[in-house]
Amino acid sequence: MDFDTDEQVRSHEVRLFPTIRIGSIREAELRATAGLLAIVKAVSEFGRAIVKEAGGPVGRLSCYTEVPFTPTDPEQAELRPDGIIRSVRGSNDWRALVEVKVGDNPLTDEQVNAYHRLAKERGFSAVITVSNEAANTDGSPPVSLDGRRLKAVPVVHLSWDRLLSEAKLLSQRSQVADADQAWMLEEWIRYVMDPDSRIIEHPQLGERWSEILRAAREANLPSVAKYVDDLASSWDSYLRKQSLRLRAKLGVEVEPRVSRSDRKDPTSRMKRIAHEALSEGVLRGELRIPDTAGDLSIEVGLVARTVRFGIQLEAPQEGRQQTRINWLARQLRHDGMPEDVVVKVDWDRKGLMSQSKAGDIREKPEMLLRDGHHQSIPADASPRRFVLEWTRKLQKPQGKSTVRVLEGVSEDLEKFYRGVVENHVPYKAPAPKLLPELEPIMESSPSLSVVVEAPSLGGLSPPLLEVVANDVSEAAEEEPVQSDGSS
Repeated sequence: MDFDTDEQVRSHEVRLFPTIRIGSIREAELRATAGLLAIVKAVSEFGRAIVKEAGGPVGRLSCYTEVPFTPTDPEQAELRPDGIIRSVRGSNDWRALVEVKVGDNPLTDEQVNAYHRLAKERGFSAVITVSNEAANTDGSPPVSLDGRRLKAVPVVHLSWDRLLSEAKLLSQRSQVADADQAWMLEEWIRYVMDPDSRIIEHPQLGERWSEILRAAREANLPSVAKYVDDLASSWDSYLRKQSLRLRAKLGVEVEPRVSRSDRKDPTSRMKRIAHEALSEGVLRGELRIPDTAGDLSIEVGLVARTVRFGIQLEAPQEGRQQTRINWLARQLRHDGMPEDVVVKVDWDRKGLMSQSKAGDIREKPEMLLRDGHHQSIPADASPRRFVLEWTRKLQKPQGKSTVRVLEGVSEDLEKFYRGVVENHVPYKAPAPKLLPELEPIMESSPSLSVVVEAPSLGGLSPPLLEVVANDVSEAAEEEPVQSDGSS
């Protein structure tokens, strides 16, 4: 038996966080909480990152689980939060209550508010909630909170995807200094990602996805309007989860593009997503990734059952038409570029567009110099921007589960990023060049030529008289030329 290659043997390799015989969701939650708090305390870099995320100081960490609190009101039940994280730095003793949910278990208003009241009464610094739900744009959990207590005790939500993303970043960048701590963090990552741990819940599009698609195909989306709010929330949650997964893989901060007004009022974003789904039959989103040529757009078409990925690049602002088109064509020739990516050119004339497929443009960039009617683009027109789009078919759901649908979207998104986005760069104008300095005429010219126009003679062209002087001073001393040409 080869212990290095035998898969059956390797599956029984001892683990720091075992997932065998997890019989209930309650047991899964207890193990998940203990594992999380243990790794926060054991791995310094990870613990500090989590405390910092919750607004605490970088200090000496300690963690506790299932600590009971006797209520001040005898009629109230005993409160037992899932955990406590404590960070002490000098005189600053920072403590946070922790509430944890796993799988598809949601946080509840009643429970989170009960712990929030307890935190304020007992002088805690913060409340941290953990679940598979995405945080609101302001970092708070997706529950209703009493705003009066938030000023004194903030409530910070960390999804499991956020925690996993942070751990993967530290591991991939080798930022955990201690080798044993690095191994423990890798074991925790493996534990959380293991389906048997029952921690991670894959994003879905709701149980009514098939009904919504059918209504879209029949041009009858108003009939499923009552389900669209849930769809909008699920789609927004997927975008946030996908951002965190890309963050872990790329090693940079990735986030959905959210307007300033939506950050202040998250409900307005949900309303807009729902409105676009009902009125246009699309689900839209954009991901902002640092140092890319543009934001990565995603558009799910409910009628066509397709997903379209796109990126927009600003065109060069100088050079001939063909030169500007060639700048883009060169970037389409790298390996991995899908042949069927559609390239569009938006010209500086109203309604003037041209387009072709990447595979064709590689051979003939001039194809982009003809519009949709195969007419030549006017010679004085300039490209304003280039748009690259890739359209794929959506996967079919398995029963009521839409996990497969979104997994397909994620796979295609990464293919588009690898084949298109990461290989394009924004245009950068060349640095201005210094003009050569002009030398003074007196020093550079060995002689000085003076051309004098003589008076017109009877309508004939006036003769030109040229006086050549070897030296400026000598020319100045000569007698002036007379009108009759004699000196």
